[in-house]
Amino acid sequence: MPISGLPGKPTTQGKNECSHQTLIRFLDANSPATLEQLRVRIARYREHYINRRPHQALEHATPRNDWELLAHTPATEPIPLTILEGGQEGSPVSPGTQAAPV
Repeated sequence: MPISGLPGKPTTQGKNECSHQTLIRFLDANSPATLEQLRVRIARYREHYINRRPHQALEHATPRNDWELLAHTPATEPIPLTILEGGQEGSPVSPGTQAAPV
């Protein structure tokens, strides 16, 4: 699931920008000559970033290790739109905080 920044949520946007910057630096250092090479390099980057690279925010665990330690409950219903727009479930979203229409 991609990280998407919401208006008024700079910490989420910072994660998105940091991840993008790391990927761009990797591709600059390992410039692909073809679209197929680009696909392979992005797949290799993702595998390393998720499965092998320790993350400081996760106390030096990998995202995969951290994910596997969590108890997962399958979603039984969609996330209410008010949650995604920054409001509380069941309460209206304040004017000016709504996300752009999809």
